[in-house]
Amino acid sequence: MNVVNATQLLAEMKCMKLAFAVQTHAAVLTMAESGELELTLEGERCKNLLLRDKTGQLFLVMTLADKAIDLKTLRASLGSARLSMASHDQMFETLGVKTGALSPLTLINDTQRAVKLVIDSELQLSPGLLLHPLDNSMSVQLCSQVLGNFLSLLGYAPAWTPL
Repeated sequence: MNVVNATQLLAEMKCMKLAFAVQTHAAVLTMAESGELELTLEGERCKNLLLRDKTGQLFLVMTLADKAIDLKTLRASLGSARLSMASHDQMFETLGVKTGALSPLTLINDTQRAVKLVIDSELQLSPGLLLHPLDNSMSVQLCSQVLGNFLSLLGYAPAWTPL
């Protein structure tokens, strides 16, 4: 798999004429570590989960940092069988990132379009979203419309879903 890295992603986003800001910081692996960062960027810190259902379908779920996700309820709303966390290996093989760097921006590496994206509709109202650009030592600030444009340019229809 030819993996796009953070530098290439940011260059591609500039070529797409997308408005965003970037800040580097200490690498973080969890939402708790992310919450301790003092960022100059303003926006909603987003929690991202890569889930897998019984059939092997992958779902990238993005929600508010402090929101708990009920997998049984989510499974029912997605119409899928039993959900569990995807493995670190699956994340790397499919999206080219390691733990802590997952975000919808990683879909640039999903060349097989194996991942279904589910975004909490509450995030659509946020003036800014903070996401890792394939690297957990950087954060990108963009608005939900810019994220939607990025995803559309990749061939994804953003699914803003109540979670």
